[in-house]
Amino acid sequence: MALTRAPSAPSTPAAAAPAARAVAAARAVRESPRPGRSWMLPAPVMVLPVLGWRRATRNRGSRCLLQATVEVETPVETPLEVSPAKVDALKSLLKDVLEVKPPRQLDTFLQVLQASGYTILEDWREIGGDLHPFLLPVATRGEFDDDLEVCGLLIRTPNGKQLRPDEWQVVTQQPRKTKVVKLVALDISRYIVKQAEEATFRNKKQDLPIIEITKDVYDVRFKGEDRNALDKWLLLEVGAFPDVYKNLAMEHISNGDPMTGLVIADTMRETFGYDWAFPHAFVSSLLNSYFNGKKEMENRTIEASTCLHMMGILSFCLCAAQYKQ
Repeated sequence: MALTRAPSAPSTPAAAAPAARAVAAARAVRESPRPGRSWMLPAPVMVLPVLGWRRATRNRGSRCLLQATVEVETPVETPLEVSPAKVDALKSLLKDVLEVKPPRQLDTFLQVLQASGYTILEDWREIGGDLHPFLLPVATRGEFDDDLEVCGLLIRTPNGKQLRPDEWQVVTQQPRKTKVVKLVALDISRYIVKQAEEATFRNKKQDLPIIEITKDVYDVRFKGEDRNALDKWLLLEVGAFPDVYKNLAMEHISNGDPMTGLVIADTMRETFGYDWAFPHAFVSSLLNSYFNGKKEMENRTIEASTCLHMMGILSFCLCAAQYKQ
């Protein structure tokens, strides 16, 4: 009985000679009968010692087929390219579940997240924990343990007001550890601009992917060399960012000017305080730490308690909005 190769497994020049010798040896063994053995039985499965070939298998016609091993290349994600399957999964979630059109610059947003060290999600159910009901998870960072960080889009304000897709706020949460949601940017476009400006300002090796991703959608405008000046420019020219407010406030406090730091913190409270609780907590912390009657500073601890009371009211309203939905 002859040995044949499957049509889908063409031999290479390097493997042709060993394969021919192995087939000839197998035929010679087959044609030399042994006592007590019937060669009318189906041919035994034989293993050919040829590099790149797997164990031969028997088909219905009792023929031995040589099957070549084929290495399938798995697409590898790069900081500049997000897997199309992940992008399609997110867009399908928006279309089929939320029944909305994807926000503008969604693809760029995903690329910037990935270049920032996040892993774009393909299935949100693997997150676990107590994810905020208003949070649309997009990406994760870190191991899948208690410190897992989820970055996503808040589709409603904390008090329950519905937002259009282009107004969805960029937030983070550690759902396996806390229910606290942290505001990063008021929308996707501002987030992209901030990341582009900061990456260009730092201009380090790890910032090059973000610079490359955003160069076609945004022209960097800040030309200074001072980080403090960049923070001020972001607030004036791009929009309000909680971390920028906090950086400026702490910069003045560390330079011995707590009053200016408190003014900046109070400005942040006026900007975000109607929807978010964190500005009240930050102002309360500054009042208790630097305006407690020590070091010739006035005692404003009662005002700090009032801020905490307001934070508690906002937290209660947030919980009520969750249950209402």
